Amino acid sequence: MATTSDASVIAALGPVPLGFKGMAHDQRWVAPSTWRGEAMTDMVTAVAETSVLLWRAIVCVADRDFTARLSDGLTGAGYLATFEPELCSISVQLAADEPAVVVIDDQQPGWVREVADLVRVRPMARPVVLLSSDDDDSMLTALWAGVAGFCAADASIEAVVRTVESVRESGVAIPRAKVAPLVARVRGGRRHVQAAAGQIEVTEREWEILNLLVQRHTTREMADALFVSVGTVRSHVSMLCRKLGADDRDDIATMFDCAKHA
Repeated sequence: MATTSDASVIAALGPVPLGFKGMAHDQRWVAPSTWRGEAMTDMVTAVAETSVLLWRAIVCVADRDFTARLSDGLTGAGYLATFEPELCSISVQLAADEPAVVVIDDQQPGWVREVADLVRVRPMARPVVLLSSDDDDSMLTALWAGVAGFCAADASIEAVVRTVESVRESGVAIPRAKVAPLVARVRGGRRHVQAAAGQIEVTEREWEILNLLVQRHTTREMADALFVSVGTVRSHVSMLCRKLGADDRDDIATMFDCAKHA
């Protein structure tokens, strides 16, 4: 019986694409019956070695039903989808050079700071956030924290999977309608705040919130004064805490009180 050479097997397989993501669980690869012996072994090894390119998709969303359906959708798209209830635990699951898309929502306390910490220690992680509010301030704060893609909190599973695909392929996924406003906001300038570690750069909105915060205004009062949501204020405060090395908003206010009377 004629056998197929190793070279012909490799030629038949063709080059493995860089973005190879594997197959869905309901798919099975079947080798032609003419492939036997060492050629078959080499082929199986070649396919197995592509598993190192398998992208992980970690879902960290409060809605468990949505999480289950999204995990199924991502698995069907070829990702190794897993669920993690705690955003702060994701970094320990990933190797430093392991590519992964992390899908989160903005309902988790301190999510902005957690995202910033995640991308700092795991630079290959690409966060996608499901935003309940698509105001420019929330999105800009998320971008500065390291978010790579956005999707509405009420988006369909298919839409979220497409966003994940875009982030994996191009590194970013920003709604087309939001690109111009975000660019304009960035061009609007940034300010500097003197902190213990030196000059800290803050956005215009962070500057406004900082001034209200040191006056001991409540979160609701700041939101009303700036015509933004309470969630947006909390996101900015979280980012300010990270930038200034503060534990919480009271710590920030105390810092500036001490500086004022120094």
